[in-house]
Amino acid sequence: MSENNEFITEVGTVNKIKGNLYYVKLFKSEKCEGCKVCDFGKNNSITVPSLTEVDCKVGDSVIIRSPVKKKYLSSIIMYLIPIIVMLACALITYNVTKDDLIVLISCAIGLAVSFLVIFILDKLIRNKNNMPLIIKNVSK
Repeated sequence: MSENNEFITEVGTVNKIKGNLYYVKLFKSEKCEGCKVCDFGKNNSITVPSLTEVDCKVGDSVIIRSPVKKKYLSSIIMYLIPIIVMLACALITYNVTKDDLIVLISCAIGLAVSFLVIFILDKLIRNKNNMPLIIKNVSK
């Protein structure tokens, strides 16, 4: 793993190509332990969708560059929006009905709607500036 203030670079393998997205499998290394940007969790590998500026195919080893700041923003969006929506649904529904079952149902609906909104936002926001980018094919 190499990093500067704005980008982190990793070596991975192209797993799949779908349209203009190249899915790159990254493997957890010892350097990843303190970083937490890629969010490996308990897994030893993750697959990230990437754009490319070089010619590559499935099975190629590549170097990808990913913006660090955007990872934190996406984590905030992914975790915070559903919690806020769910709590808002619970508070509003409880103050209106006082029925626990209806509060539970409204929380579930709010959670589902928030994930739908996040999915749509991801499609709208995803562009060359905040996507991982394949910068070099090291198989050649």
